[in-house]
Amino acid sequence: DWCWWYGDEHKSVQAAGFDELFRYHLKQAYTIMGIAPPAELAEPIKRRVEHLTYRQPVRTISPKIGREIVAADWKNAGFVEQAAGAMQKAGLQLKRVSFGNDKTRLYVMIETTQRFTSEKIIIEFFSPARITLEMGSGVTYKTETAGDEIKFGLHYRTGESLQVEIECGEMKSGEAALTISVYDQDTLVDSLPHQGVAKFKLL
Repeated sequence: DWCWWYGDEHKSVQAAGFDELFRYHLKQAYTIMGIAPPAELAEPIKRRVEHLTYRQPVRTISPKIGREIVAADWKNAGFVEQAAGAMQKAGLQLKRVSFGNDKTRLYVMIETTQRFTSEKIIIEFFSPARITLEMGSGVTYKTETAGDEIKFGLHYRTGESLQVEIECGEMKSGEAALTISVYDQDTLVDSLPHQGVAKFKLL
């Protein structure tokens, strides 16, 4: 029955929510079986228009995580950001997610429309390693990558931004794929991108 509703003859203003719920149930089924959900389940089956701006990283970056944000540290990072007109909802929303790397570390900076309070941020990497970071009152993480345990550097909250450093060891050129989600308790408030994953080249 679920698949039947994806036919072109079935249209609904609730299509995006239905799509997300359908994929959520599939991911839960994998989790219950003790299997990592495939990355494809982060990609929506039905597409909608997104008002996003993407830029790929220009050069490697090595920002000093744990101090006040210095714009010059992130000027060569890639980013995905929402158009100002798309941010009309009340509450905390994601403005921009910046990404970069050096030889052994991944860096992410998350900028929001207002200060963090009780919200929970989830950063999920699908490549170059399978990593899930959950940041709320504390930090939890899990990784399904074989080999050495991945070590996390400092994370720093200040005002409307959050910086994260993930030490991954020697990295080969390739691609990083990730999603950022904001939850208020168990309710999804916002995500970037809104559908699918953000893909950045590794330098």
